[in-house]
Amino acid sequence: MAFYCWACYGRNDHTTGACVHCGHEISPPAEATETQRLIWALRHPDPDVAIISARRLGAEGNAEAVSALREAIDRPPDPYVAGEALHSLLALSTVDNEKQLLERLAAGGPFMLRRQAERALAAAPASSPVADDGEAREAGISGVAGDSGVGV
Repeated sequence: MAFYCWACYGRNDHTTGACVHCGHEISPPAEATETQRLIWALRHPDPDVAIISARRLGAEGNAEAVSALREAIDRPPDPYVAGEALHSLLALSTVDNEKQLLERLAAGGPFMLRRQAERALAAAPASSPVADDGEAREAGISGVAGDSGVGV
């Protein structure tokens, strides 16, 4: 089994102690909250872990995750991670707050994000969250399920 370093995401074969790659402690800090752990997981080397993290951050509704979700959209490790991050960002924020990002994505973002941004701009009132998780997926706003035709 592999364990990933909290500091560098390096792969290790032990759960605690120094990372073989960077020398930092592998384990997360004891005071790390669930949201902080999920934010950390957005950059996990395994895209499946990052996708699950993005989904959970949106479902939790903690605004602390907004900037990390924006970063996962702007510098995605994987296009499916970026799609889930955008979906969760829109669950936590409003189209009005994210209008600049959405317009930039709609004008020239990766295909999945472009379609998702176009739909969000067209479908949502500017002052309210786009939709709850189920409504957004049914409306086709999710980049993972709605735009690619592939459920994750």
